[in-house]
Amino acid sequence: MSRPGPRVRIFPGGAEARIGDERYEVEWQEMTAAGQKRHDADPNRDHDPDRDERHVREYCATLEQARTKAAAIVAGGTTVYGVATVTRQVVDYIDGGPRDVGEWNDVGDPEYVD
Repeated sequence: MSRPGPRVRIFPGGAEARIGDERYEVEWQEMTAAGQKRHDADPNRDHDPDRDERHVREYCATLEQARTKAAAIVAGGTTVYGVATVTRQVVDYIDGGPRDVGEWNDVGDPEYVD
């Protein structure tokens, strides 16, 4: 197991983490209430992703937890496209920023759960 890195403040938000900390982001799209209302009024209408969808993100400590969460979300039937993604994220320094500020960076390609 690797030693934890130095503590940093995460941008944005200001939470604290250590360089090298990892988490898993689960992301999916849901219809907004207004978008759903427009769809219910006219099911043949093409929805506008910029106006009718919202991106939802939750975070899990392990890949197994993230996969389980993503599968439950997809099974619940609320995703616009019937899929959720799971992406590994790691804390690193912000390029060119102060050495006491970090950010969560995606590592590798997302995993699609459908």
